[in-house]
Parts: sequence; structure tokens; C-alpha cells
Amino acid sequence: MGKHPFARFLLLFLVGLNTGCAALYGLKKPVFRSPEEIMRTAKRYGIPAEDSYQIDTSYRAMLRQWDTSQHRVAIKNHMQPLQALYYSADGTLETFHVNCYAGGFPNLRWNRTHAFDVFPPRQQAPLDSIVSLSTQLRYLQPMIGTTTTRPLPHERVIIVYWTLFMGRQSKRFIRLIQRNAALAPDPQKVKILYLNVDNLFFSEK
Repeated sequence: MGKHPFARFLLLFLVGLNTGCAALYGLKKPVFRSPEEIMRTAKRYGIPAEDSYQIDTSYRAMLRQWDTSQHRVAIKNHMQPLQALYYSADGTLETFHVNCYAGGFPNLRWNRTHAFDVFPPRQQAPLDSIVSLSTQLRYLQPMIGTTTTRPLPHERVIIVYWTLFMGRQSKRFIRLIQRNAALAPDPQKVKILYLNVDNLFFSEK
């Protein structure tokens, strides 16, 4: 397990759960989550049912196809439990935000440099091209009540990765992204798709 970047991240995360630090962050051990459980939590976190998805666990195999000698950092970033990827209307990745760059304690401080005071937010994680918007959309699995399957061509799209095992860190992150999207010149042309990745982490165990 330890040879793959995803597995290494998960191993370090599980070790961290044994520390008081993990408890203060509100982190839990990854376990299998049913669609009903995910949707109940999504509702509490303010996620619209029509925009709620799970990630297909084959996403991991797709990332493994990339050359780690050239794309090690990008692969690591795309394997994190909390992410926000802002895509322009033409599908270009404009700005990328990942939990391991946020810093802060006992809560992640996503906006410590005021990056989210503007829309789109200022750059945080390094940009890359290994996961395009069209690739993201291929791995979306609709949840109960999901009605939106594809964003419209004129829309900016924000893909938000979140988990139950990240607890309040997920809730705070989702609310930050929603507040930031409201800063857009025309918020009606911004589509947020919420992608739960709990079972992706559980399936790697």
C-alpha cells in the first residue's frame, strides 16, 4: 500500500487519527458511507441535493496512469479529501485549492491570505492539466435527488471535494466556497458541483 501516493497519504492520515491533533481538527476514520448517510450530511452542510455527487472509485486508477516522476505533486494534490477546482466556461482550470496548502489550527485557514475575498479566488495550489473539467465530469456519480448532470457551456464550474470524515472542516470549507461564488459578477452563471469522496478513501484501505 505504501508505494502509491494515495496510499501514503491515507497511511499518514490514519496515523494522525491517533493523536490529539486529529481530534481537535474534528477528523474521523474513513468508513464506508451509504448514499442516504451522505445525503443527510450534505443537507446539513447546505449542499443542494440536485448538485450532489459521489466520485467513481475508478478515479484512483486514472490518476495512477500518470507518470509520478513528472506529476508527483499534481497527483498528490488531486488525491486530497478537500479540494476546490475553479474551471472557466471553456473548461480551463483557473485556480486550485487543496487542504494541504491551507494551514491553520484547530481549523484550516483557507482565507488566511484573503484569497477568497475576490472571485475567482487567488491561486493557492499549483495549477496542472492532469484533471480537466471533462475528466472530472466522467467520474461523477449522481446521488439520490441529483437532477443536474452537466453544467451549461456558459457557466463557470466549481468542483468541490468533501468528506464526512473531515467533519467540521468540510462544512466550513463548503460555506467558504459558497460565499466566494456569491461574489461573482453574475452568480447565476456559476455552477458548484459537490463531490463526496469518503468511499474513495475507504476503498483504498
